[in-house]
Amino acid sequence: MRETLFKRNQNNDKEAKKAKKSDLTINELRNTELPQLSNIVNFCANVPISLYSDTTIVKTPETCFRGLYYSTNRLAGEEFLLNYRRSNSDLSMVIGIKAYKSFQVRGAMANRPLLDEEVLQESLKLPPPGKLNVPLGPVIQSRRSKRNFSGKPIEMKDLSTLLFYCQGVSGIADISLDIEGGLPATKTLGAEYKNNLRNVSSGGAVYPIDLYLIVTGVEKLDKGIYKYLPNTHSLQQIRKLQESDISTLQNSLACFQGVESDKIDVFVIFVYNMSLNSRKYGDSGVAFALIEAGEIAQNIHLTSTALGLGPCDIGGYGKQQFEKFIGIDGLSKHMIHLTILGA
Repeated sequence: MRETLFKRNQNNDKEAKKAKKSDLTINELRNTELPQLSNIVNFCANVPISLYSDTTIVKTPETCFRGLYYSTNRLAGEEFLLNYRRSNSDLSMVIGIKAYKSFQVRGAMANRPLLDEEVLQESLKLPPPGKLNVPLGPVIQSRRSKRNFSGKPIEMKDLSTLLFYCQGVSGIADISLDIEGGLPATKTLGAEYKNNLRNVSSGGAVYPIDLYLIVTGVEKLDKGIYKYLPNTHSLQQIRKLQESDISTLQNSLACFQGVESDKIDVFVIFVYNMSLNSRKYGDSGVAFALIEAGEIAQNIHLTSTALGLGPCDIGGYGKQQFEKFIGIDGLSKHMIHLTILGA
């Protein structure tokens, strides 16, 4: 695998060296280059105002953009940005952060690893993750989204390695050190208050993103819906899948050109628990969660590349359809991203 990555990078360097500048005559510039360049500049620099942006039946991105300066029919994302971190005089986040130093909050955070241990006997313990010995630079340069897969199942060892490097636990933090006098000992939590640290950064180490897996092609693993439990490196089975469930799932992605939906081995669904970080960061919690989801996705891509697997992020999924499929309410917990994997 390491040798393949280096060869691929060498080929890319050779192709780049072949590209050279060319001389153009005035006529060639006027007739072949300028018309196309003018179209691009016109698209980027001009806002063709639409008088009907508030009354269209379908609120397309282009329609919203055309009515940007006077319309009341804005994109939800724009409304979020307009009201996000408006000024330093807004003390709501400061108050929320200070509140997270209380005994109640620290006790709840220390209890989260114990919750995963409670369901450990009912879950599937993953095998120890393998070591990644591939150099980081070639892995980053070789990362590509793949839509065509072999149809072969992913090995359980590779799935374990992938989950560990994207969200697994790799350290422990004492969350009572910054509280004067420490925290009172309890028989449940003990004298020390610990919080597990994962292989992905998270605002305040709150970790509001859960990974749900829809597994259709992993060796020694039943087809079903699972939730990854980082604190115990295990999978909690939500339910098994029938063939009709799998067909429905594959058909939901059939509209995406080039994606071989019948050969996808694992659907990785990112679920955001709003209450876990919005109680601390307010509206900023959403932004922090999206940043964290992107970092987890990047870990998936890089680890998949090192393992020889094919990842691909999907943006046009049916949110409500997937939420119903995996059994979350879509109110306190939201699906915010989807990554597919294949061998």
